[in-house]
Amino acid sequence: MAGHELRIRSLDVQDGDTPDQARIWVDLVSGYSEPAEVRGEDDVVPGASGREAGEWQRDVRRIELDAHVKGFGGTREERTAAWREATDDLMAVLQMYATPGLVEVDGPYLGVPLGETHFLYARCIRVLPGPILNRMSYQGWVFELECIDSPPEWQIIPS
Repeated sequence: MAGHELRIRSLDVQDGDTPDQARIWVDLVSGYSEPAEVRGEDDVVPGASGREAGEWQRDVRRIELDAHVKGFGGTREERTAAWREATDDLMAVLQMYATPGLVEVDGPYLGVPLGETHFLYARCIRVLPGPILNRMSYQGWVFELECIDSPPEWQIIPS
């Protein structure tokens, strides 16, 4: 699998050619091909044996990201410092208090046609950090983002 196909707020979150070679590696694991959540209400009509279908509309798209941050270097100190720098870079683009930011997917990632970019605006609403391993040089993460655009759908930038 080649990296460099997913960006969040312009940060390449697959910054190596493979997960083993990347200091930051993020995979979009849900929220791309699944439909957006909907909201609406059906009408209850007195005396009717059912309901009348009300208006429903796409409301929010939830996106889940699995990630890891890894520090590289010849010494423990170099690996720890590199891990800290990569973690700070990732946290800068996935701030829970920030306004929605651009999420971009380039083909062929997730089956996007080669030469196309799909995008939407989303904000981070949940962060689940894993333990810091390998003598303070590796950490896994899960992030949940949400898109509240109207409609909350992926848009296409053609080649």
